[in-house]
Amino acid sequence: MNSSTYAEEFNSSGEGISVTQALLKDRGLKYNLASLKQAKIDTKISEYELRYFAETLVSVIEETYWDYALSQKQIEIYEKSLKLAENRLAETKERIEVGKLADVELAAATAEIAFQKEGLINAKSNLQKTRLKFLRLLNVNLSDNMKKQVTLKTPIVVPSDEKLDALENHVALALKMRADLNQANLNIERGELEIVKTGNGLLPKMDVFVNFGRTGYADSLSSSVGNINDDYYASEIGLQFKMSLLNRNAKALHRRALLNQELIKDALENMKSLVELDIHSAYIEVNRTTEQVAATKATRQYQDDTLKAEIAKFEVGKSTTLLVGQAQRNLLVSQIAEIQAVVMNIKSFINLYRLEGTLLKRRGISAPGDKSL
Repeated sequence: MNSSTYAEEFNSSGEGISVTQALLKDRGLKYNLASLKQAKIDTKISEYELRYFAETLVSVIEETYWDYALSQKQIEIYEKSLKLAENRLAETKERIEVGKLADVELAAATAEIAFQKEGLINAKSNLQKTRLKFLRLLNVNLSDNMKKQVTLKTPIVVPSDEKLDALENHVALALKMRADLNQANLNIERGELEIVKTGNGLLPKMDVFVNFGRTGYADSLSSSVGNINDDYYASEIGLQFKMSLLNRNAKALHRRALLNQELIKDALENMKSLVELDIHSAYIEVNRTTEQVAATKATRQYQDDTLKAEIAKFEVGKSTTLLVGQAQRNLLVSQIAEIQAVVMNIKSFINLYRLEGTLLKRRGISAPGDKSL
């Protein structure tokens, strides 16, 4: 019988199974799950990036709030001081008219009013600029709300409820909670996985495979399917091996992954040192501004007493409008310095909490990335 004629008269169907196991390259869950683990790490990194941004934004908004409150308070101080200067000018004119003062006393009183007006103009301008900045931070459309006013509900007071812990506790908290540090730690984990992936590329490819199948023959295709259970078996087992002679690309990728990992580790250690420096500096600033609040308060009280004494001397003709004006100006400067010291103290706590990574938690704001590594 002609073999070609025989083949044309029969049809075949078959089924089989093939199993391949990597022995070297691509072997094991450690390599095969590396990309998945990296993707999960990337998600966590994004959460810490978001938290870092949110913490920075909250701190900027709070600081701008207190800058706005400071500008309002400065305007109040200037307006009150201007009113006193105007009253002093009116009194000086009356005394000149009745001959109790010389005409030269008028110049000093007039100059003091000009000085107070100058400061008031600058304070009002600063208030408007700070208002626009604050509205922008609150995502208010400035083109439609250019004249929108801001009403502050929290006045400027010394933050007596804020207490410093021991310095080492603030440092430990920062090393645990800082979003950028946690992000750097995750980058190290990601780098270790990259080393696993590139290390896999250095291995030769060796796979063991097993093939097993059955075949059915018949004069029609449909009948051949029913004959698969006949004794027509085929099996195969073997090894596949493939290796690049130089493998330069894989070696370069692995070497780069190792070097990058060393750089990331060094950068992390450097970042830890910078974090400790940040906390030390912020801690010193909180203590400085706290002491400054008490010092400026004492100065303001002294300048207030000095002005009262100078006015009393002026009333009995033992002082001049120039000396009274100088005393009033010194009081104005001390009042502004006092309120500035309080605001700086408030902002120093905000900065400390931001640098240690606890600002959002202290403000009761929930955001991703609140878990430390």
